[in-house]
Amino acid sequence: MTTYTIGVGINIINNGENMKEINLKIEGMHCESCEKIIKMEMDEVPGVLDSVIDSKAGTGNIKVEDSISEENILKVVANTGYKAEILKEKNV
Repeated sequence: MTTYTIGVGINIINNGENMKEINLKIEGMHCESCEKIIKMEMDEVPGVLDSVIDSKAGTGNIKVEDSISEENILKVVANTGYKAEILKEKNV
């Protein structure tokens, strides 16, 4: 069983089933504000359990329920004005 903290006082407990991790390459980020914009939008999506965005590395690590498609994650990034591609996906 894994516990993910997704906000102050908000924890998601998952037993490892029906969950996947999507690693993204994100183009166009330059600063922490870029990270925050993408993270805010990502965390609003039902089924997104956790998101870590790194502007310096140009990456994103998104933990989602299995029902969330990779295309939906890419659309969220695109809607914030950035371009993303999937580097790796794995069930966790």
